[in-house]
Amino acid sequence: MSLHLPDSALVNRFIAKTKFYEKAAISSKLKDDFVNKIQKITWQYKLSENTLGMCTK
Repeated sequence: MSLHLPDSALVNRFIAKTKFYEKAAISSKLKDDFVNKIQKITWQYKLSENTLGMCTK
């Protein structure tokens, strides 16, 4: 299935794993699993009114 999102919604940036587990109250085991099992996180698309060309008026 393809969503056919507009180019304006493309972000394609890496997100540091620390951004996820620093802000969450998780156990040290879950944090360790997160660090060891996830290689990288890529933010592919930002879905917002602006990036999708939508108007809320």
